[in-house]
Amino acid sequence: TSIAFINKNLPDDSKTYMVYIGAVGYYCKKPFFQESVFEEWSFLKTVSEANTPEDILLWFYGQQITHFLIGEQVAEIYLYPYIKKEALHNYAEFKKLYMTELFSHDGTILYKIQSAGQKNKNSIIKKSLQAKS
Repeated sequence: TSIAFINKNLPDDSKTYMVYIGAVGYYCKKPFFQESVFEEWSFLKTVSEANTPEDILLWFYGQQITHFLIGEQVAEIYLYPYIKKEALHNYAEFKKLYMTELFSHDGTILYKIQSAGQKNKNSIIKKSLQAKS
């Protein structure tokens, strides 16, 4: 399972954001973030309000999230239809530029959030701030 993969393979200083995978956090031995009840709230808000893929990346950085576990089959039904086309395009670009698939099982996918490096990270922050003003 995805949680077994996380427990066995991710470093102790990793932090995984879990969306649409059910109440499995109890079994996770590594740091994680999972909202209760409306577990996609922060993700939905972030993607919907992002002007660029880098805005999404900055949210992950701000939460100190290194990995993203999502139930893609569930998200296709209950999440993506509620996100505007432009925002979905930004998310698709974000996935292409900043995420690497590490593990997939039964419709859930674990991604690694790529580090942009400090120099590039500062550039991303500056670009994001300029886009908002």
